Amino acid sequence: SLQNTTPDNTTDVEEQSNTFITAENFDSRDDVTIYPNPSSGVFSIEIKDDAIIDISVTNSLGEYVYVDENIEKSKYILNLTGYAKGVYYIAIQGIHKQYKKKIIIN
Repeated sequence: SLQNTTPDNTTDVEEQSNTFITAENFDSRDDVTIYPNPSSGVFSIEIKDDAIIDISVTNSLGEYVYVDENIEKSKYILNLTGYAKGVYYIAIQGIHKQYKKKIIIN
């Protein structure tokens, strides 16, 4: 059971939420590290306990501006030097799940 009962028979809601947010498929921010962010265009990407298979980057309009496939590494250098300044969204397909992050070119 997810619920714990305290001595006065009330449900310990905090314990229940903690159990929920640590579910195995939860996309933890700690699984993928992208630095520096913001950057002038070169980003280092590291993924924990998984491998990067595909990377795609979209601009704020949802248009694909960068795609790389069949990478199969846990570290990757994303070079967007020369791209317009602004907000981009990176989708990383790992072996186990997909990760989505926001990056900024300044």
